[in-house]
Amino acid sequence: MKDTLFISYSRRETPFVSRFFKKLRKAGYETWLDFHYLVPAKRWKEHIAQAIEDQQVFLLVVSAESIKSENAEYEWQRAVELKKRIVLIIFEAVELPAELQNCEWIDFRTSLRRGMKKLVAQLEYPAVQSTPPPQSGFRAPLTVWLVFAVSLLTSVLSLFAFWSIYFPYHLFPLPYRILKRNFVFFEVQGALLLLPLMTILSLLFVDELIMENSTTYNFIFGAAILSFFVAPLMLLLIRLPGMKRWGKPMASAPIFAQSYRPSADVGVEPMRVMLDFAVEDRRYARAITRQLKRYGHHIEKDESSAEIIIVLISSFKKTTTYSPEKHIIFPVLLQSIEDIDSKLSPIQWVDFRRGLRNLRYFCMLLPNPTKMLSALGIVPMGRQVVLPPVIQILSYFLVLSIGLMVGGTGLSVIALGVLLESSTEVVTVVSMIVTMLASVFLTMSARKALLSRQGQLATFRNFALSLVGLVSLWIVQFLIVAVATPIGWEEELLIDLSFADKLNHAAGLIQSVLAAIVLMGLTVCFILSLWHWKDLYRWMPRKVKRSRVDDIC
Repeated sequence: MKDTLFISYSRRETPFVSRFFKKLRKAGYETWLDFHYLVPAKRWKEHIAQAIEDQQVFLLVVSAESIKSENAEYEWQRAVELKKRIVLIIFEAVELPAELQNCEWIDFRTSLRRGMKKLVAQLEYPAVQSTPPPQSGFRAPLTVWLVFAVSLLTSVLSLFAFWSIYFPYHLFPLPYRILKRNFVFFEVQGALLLLPLMTILSLLFVDELIMENSTTYNFIFGAAILSFFVAPLMLLLIRLPGMKRWGKPMASAPIFAQSYRPSADVGVEPMRVMLDFAVEDRRYARAITRQLKRYGHHIEKDESSAEIIIVLISSFKKTTTYSPEKHIIFPVLLQSIEDIDSKLSPIQWVDFRRGLRNLRYFCMLLPNPTKMLSALGIVPMGRQVVLPPVIQILSYFLVLSIGLMVGGTGLSVIALGVLLESSTEVVTVVSMIVTMLASVFLTMSARKALLSRQGQLATFRNFALSLVGLVSLWIVQFLIVAVATPIGWEEELLIDLSFADKLNHAAGLIQSVLAAIVLMGLTVCFILSLWHWKDLYRWMPRKVKRSRVDDIC
C-alpha cells in the first residue's frame, strides 16, 4: 500500500505545486494539500496539525519563500516533532535550517517528469542518499531556457517600437525577468499581442525617409516581418505547462477553476444563505442573490440564522468580520487582489474573476462545501491579474492609445522642430505637447480606474466621458498635424524634398494612421462592450449611501 503524503509549500510556488499535486494523485498517492482539504467552519491550524500527524510522509517544496514562510516553518517543525519521514522537493536551492539538512531530497529544478520518477522510486524503495541536499546553484528546466532564448530576440525587436515606451519597458528586460520568475504575465501578453503592429508602424515611418532596398530599410523591414512570427511564438511559449510551473503567480498563465457540468436533474437542497459584501459590489450581489433564489435558497440578513456566509472579495472588501472557524464561509473572488486576509487565505476560494459564468453550478453545489470547492474552487494567487474578457480588451486598448499618442506626437514634434522657423510653429509644437500630456494623463487614469475599480473614473459615466475626451484630444492632435504638414500625398511630389520636409510629411502620415487605428480600436471595444454588457455593468462600481445597503438584496 502506498504512503499517504502531506505537501508543505509557499503560495509563491502555487503554480508548480498545483501541477505537482495532480501528478502525485495520478501516480496513485493519497495526497493532502491545504486548499483541497481545508473546509470552512474548522480551525485551520488544528486541521493542518492533524493532517500532518495522519499522513505518513511530509513533502516540503523548498524555495526561498517557503524557507522564510512562518506557516511552512510551523508545518515542517511539527513534522520534525512527530518524527515524520521528510522528503525535500527542491524547487530552488537555498540555505536550509539545520533540522532539514540531513533529510531525503529530490531535485525538481530541471524536470518535473524526471523528478517525479525519482520521487516515486524513493517513496517505494527508500535509499540512503550519499550527498546532502543542494543549498546553492541555479538550474532551470529546458523549457525555460528555450523561452529565454526566444525572449532575447523579442527583446531586440521591442527596440523597434521604442517610440511607444510601453513595449520596450515590458519586453526589453523580459529575458532577465524570465530567469528571475517575476515578469507580469498580463502586461507581457498585451505587449506581445500588439508588438507586430508597432513594428509595422515603425517601418511605415522609416519608409517615408529612407529609399527602399537600402541596407537600413531592409534591416527594419526584416525586423517588422520577423515580429509577426516571434511575437505569436513567444505568446505560445509563455503558456507552456513548463512555464506555468516555473513562474511566480504573477508570471504564470492563469489557472482557472474547473468547469462543473452537473446533470439537469440534480436535486438542490435549499440553504439559508447570507451575503457579506461591499456596497460597491452590490451589482454582483444582486446577480448572485437572484440566482440563489432561483434555486430555492433563502437569503438571510443575520449570521445567526444563516447556514452559509458568502463573502464577496474585491478591492473594496478584502476581509470579513466573520470567522471561518465558526461559520461555513465561501470566499468568492471578484477581482485579483494582493493583500489577502490571512484568516481567509488557507481556504479554497470560488473564482469569479472572469465573470459569473459558473454561478448556476455554484448554486447547485452550495449544500455540498467539499464538492463545491473541489469543482469550482481555486487557491488565491496574490499579484496574478485576471479580468473579465471585455475589461482585459479595454485595458489593452488604453495601453495601445498611450503608446500611439506618445510615439506619434513625439515623431511629429521632432519633425516640426526641424523646420521650426516662426512663432506659429512654436505654438504648434507646444500645442501638440500639451495635448499629448493631457491624453497620456487621461488614458493612464482611465486604465488605473478600470483595473482597480477605484477612483473618480471608475463609473460608467466618468469612464465613458474619459473615452470621449480621449477621442476629442486625438481629433485635436490630428487637426494640428494636418494644418502643420500641408505636404501632398502624391509620391512624385516627395522625390525632390529635403530630409526635413520628408520628416514633416512622414509625421503627418503617421499621425493619420495612428488616429485611424485608435478610432477602429474604439469601435471594436464599443461592440464588445455591448456584447458583454453584463460583465462591464457589474465590474463598474456605483457609489451609494451606506444606508441603502440593506435594500440591495
